[in-house]
Amino acid sequence: MSCLLSILQQASFVGHSSGECDKIALLSWFVIQKSRLLVFQCEEKQKEIEKMTAKKRNLEKDIRLQKDRVNEQRKMESRIRRDILLNADIVCCTLSGSGSQTLQNDLSMRDSDG
Repeated sequence: MSCLLSILQQASFVGHSSGECDKIALLSWFVIQKSRLLVFQCEEKQKEIEKMTAKKRNLEKDIRLQKDRVNEQRKMESRIRRDILLNADIVCCTLSGSGSQTLQNDLSMRDSDG
């Protein structure tokens, strides 16, 4: 924009009609070129935004998949722990572990089966 102001300040529209037209044409050309440049820059920024949005979507998808894997792994660990407890003849644990809700839940299935 400072270039445009500089050109406007330097342009003297006093003189011949054809000279004035030349100066106006030059200024118009400059404004059009600057507008094209701004449109191009805007389009480039829009492409960057689209790429970043796609990358964000992919990362969100990866996060969801990772959370699903973690949940599946926790379920599998719970099933394995429950199977071990259900098949055990003796369960050794600490005093605080013996009162844990997890142990009680897992062993309650044993009591209802037997």
